[in-house]
Amino acid sequence: WVLESAKVRAVFSTQDGGRWMEFTWKDTNTDFLPETGLFAQPGPVEVRQTGDALEFTGKGWKRTVTLGGTVLTVEQSTPLPPETLAAEKRGNLTLTVEHPSPTRAIYSLN
Repeated sequence: WVLESAKVRAVFSTQDGGRWMEFTWKDTNTDFLPETGLFAQPGPVEVRQTGDALEFTGKGWKRTVTLGGTVLTVEQSTPLPPETLAAEKRGNLTLTVEHPSPTRAIYSLN
């Protein structure tokens, strides 16, 4: 599954618990995720598109992912897995990571 804006692409799997596989700045094809991705959990998930969001449903949890411009927001019904993605700068691009709550994370590229 893909969420895409004019500048950013985010790719997700229906396997591995809805693993987030790519967060790419399209102009330079720079992917900010590790090779293993994020949010990997055992088993498949159900995915459906609701408006501009993707809704992932796994065993005992639901995750909603939205992309607005260059900001990707992840909200989950249970606490998100421990964070392995850190804010960083690559050339002129900056990845910002915020965690306003245990069930919500905001990732932005600028």
